[in-house]
Amino acid sequence: MNVQLVSGSQIDEVWPSVRGHIQKSLDECDDLKIGEMYTFCRSGQGFLFVSEILDAALIMGFERRNGIESARVYAMGSEAHADWKTVFEQIRKFAYANGAEKMVFQGRKGWSKILGVKPKYYIYEV
Repeated sequence: MNVQLVSGSQIDEVWPSVRGHIQKSLDECDDLKIGEMYTFCRSGQGFLFVSEILDAALIMGFERRNGIESARVYAMGSEAHADWKTVFEQIRKFAYANGAEKMVFQGRKGWSKILGVKPKYYIYEV
C-alpha cells in the first residue's frame, strides 16, 4: 500500500473520508481530540497522509526537543489491516528528507511487532 501527502487545499475534501480512521486511533491511545488534529493539518503544521482509496490515514508533524528535530506520528488508522510496515517506511523517508533526525510515536503494544521496533520507554496513565 502506498500513501500520499494531502495538500493543504485538499484537507477539507479528504477529511470526511478518513476522519473515522484518525478518531479510532485517538480513541485507543491518546489524549488528543479529533478537532485538534483537523486544525493541526489545516494549519500546515500537521501532515495528513492517506492511501489511494482512502482506507488508511496517518498524521505526523515535526517538533524540536533538546536541539533534535523529530518527526512525530500522532495518529494512524485504517479500515482493514494495512501494510503499516511499508507505510511507515514511506513516512520515514519523507521525515528524514525534510530534516528529521529521528521518528517517534506512541501506540499499542502490538506496533512493536508490526513495525519491528522496540519501545524506548513506556507511558503509564494513572
